[in-house]
Amino acid sequence: MKRSHWCAALAVVLAAALWTPAAPAAGADDLKGLAVVPANSVMVVQLRGLEGVKQRLVALVKEVVPDIADTVAGSVDAGLLLASAGRKLSVLAKDGPHYLVLTEFPDGAGMPKAAFIVAAKYDEFKDGLLTAGERKGLKANPAGYEEVNFQGTPAYLVDKHGFVVVTPSKDLAEEFCKKRPGLDTVIAKGQADRLAAGDLALYVNMGTVNKQYGDKIRDAKDMLLENLKGAAENLGPTQKNYMKVAQGMFEAAFQAIEDSQGVLMTLEFRPMVLAFHMQSETRKDTPTATSLKGARTSTFKDLTKMPAGQIYYTGLIQDEAMTRLLGSLLYGLLSDPDSKEGKALKEALDAVAKAGPGERLDTSSLPPTGLQVTPYKDPEAAIKAQLEMISGTAAGALFGQGILKDKPAIKKGAQKYKDFEFTAIRLVWDHDKLVELQDPTGMLPDEAKKAMRAAMEKLLGTEQQVWLGTDGKVVLQVTAKDWEAAEALLDRYSKGENTVGTVATFRAARAALPGEASAVYLTELIQAVDAIFSTMKPVLENLPGFPAVDLPKPAKAQAAYIGSSFTLQPNQIAFDFVIPATSAREIYKAYVVPLMKGK
Repeated sequence: MKRSHWCAALAVVLAAALWTPAAPAAGADDLKGLAVVPANSVMVVQLRGLEGVKQRLVALVKEVVPDIADTVAGSVDAGLLLASAGRKLSVLAKDGPHYLVLTEFPDGAGMPKAAFIVAAKYDEFKDGLLTAGERKGLKANPAGYEEVNFQGTPAYLVDKHGFVVVTPSKDLAEEFCKKRPGLDTVIAKGQADRLAAGDLALYVNMGTVNKQYGDKIRDAKDMLLENLKGAAENLGPTQKNYMKVAQGMFEAAFQAIEDSQGVLMTLEFRPMVLAFHMQSETRKDTPTATSLKGARTSTFKDLTKMPAGQIYYTGLIQDEAMTRLLGSLLYGLLSDPDSKEGKALKEALDAVAKAGPGERLDTSSLPPTGLQVTPYKDPEAAIKAQLEMISGTAAGALFGQGILKDKPAIKKGAQKYKDFEFTAIRLVWDHDKLVELQDPTGMLPDEAKKAMRAAMEKLLGTEQQVWLGTDGKVVLQVTAKDWEAAEALLDRYSKGENTVGTVATFRAARAALPGEASAVYLTELIQAVDAIFSTMKPVLENLPGFPAVDLPKPAKAQAAYIGSSFTLQPNQIAFDFVIPATSAREIYKAYVVPLMKGK
């Protein structure tokens, strides 16, 4: 095929994949396809079939929007018919896997050194996908391949016993005819399974990327960090601290890229879940691999015991290594590490790490309300260190979601609850400073600033009340508007009443994430969108030239949870994101249906 035809073929594969619900997990036959994929491939795209796409898509759509399932089925049929150009796509294995392989990165000129590897029987492939004229013109080569003329451009076919290779490169066709190692021999088994089983999967050989583009990547890193450093020169102290945190995060990200040997991304439309997965395998004895030694995972089973009705639910392995890695971000504090306050903050964080934290569970809502539960080997030392962090925070410092107007007011022994004795902490917000932080250049009009200040006050309140205490085993932190509300939240938690584990969409989101992870995050999307949009709408309306924005006020609906997780293991970093069909259905009813009716 001509270069444009190869690009069109790739577009068809990718477009079909975007509509692909999940296929079964990779089996032995699926992994045979990876043995055909060359070990030196620099990029591999995998698609789980075509006919199976339609069936799984319609099944998923019926769960979310049943009224349009038949329309979707018809559209997919029409799209596949158009893409086939009269060729019989039914000869391709229903559930694939089908691969697009690049053995070198395109240079922008000439034919790409690429190949399609499709699951099909060779004779059926030729009979169904080639026209009579193309079959008549087939020429066998002693090397083991056949040449066919596709619309005036030669292509080469290779029979790989259950898979058919189609490539515009004669050299590549000859290589496929030889015995050579497959990709399954050079990537980790977990990556191989996911690459073969994902509905749409992309694998990139980062060793080749770093070898070929390493200098450009390092130049981009240096330029980015230099720009951040330059931008910080004209900002206030709080913004400079933000920039320093950003610099550290970018440096870690670029280091992870340099240390990676392969990155895999998959998209799966499972029967009841849309799932995205990203995974990086790290070369041994690199800085990133060293930082991952001792990384742990957990099921976070007690997260289901947290009170229902909150927006955010988080589980985190807050061991000593994670505490040192995330530092003050764990407590919503930012400080210049070179300042007196910054050094004191680091000492307090070291003390928290030495106190032996375990699996930290958080739940929170807006305006700030929530509960945090963390077991410690030495909870008294942990509380002492946390109070030192808080008491050392000055007026004007960033704390959590706001900026402090005054130093935190701390009162020890303020309240008791069962075996817990709580220290009370009162935080008063400076919303004027927070507006300045959001508008460092001073370009926002006065009306927009006033609206933003009002939005911040609505979202965060004028002050925040926090109680910190221990029973000698765990440290509890509760946030509420007053002690009566805090006590009610503690009652629900201690009695196990109305827990989030009883909410079906929460269970669905958690079940779709990895069983064990280093951190899990679940968000009730309807509450989150409503809380944030209702407070920010007046700000948007006062921005010059900004179009009118309106979202329907959602009617009473079930909670719609989405989930994400990070999993850190020796030599591996993974990220997962899931949307259960049940949550997608609630989001559709809450926002899409009213908008379609013009409300």
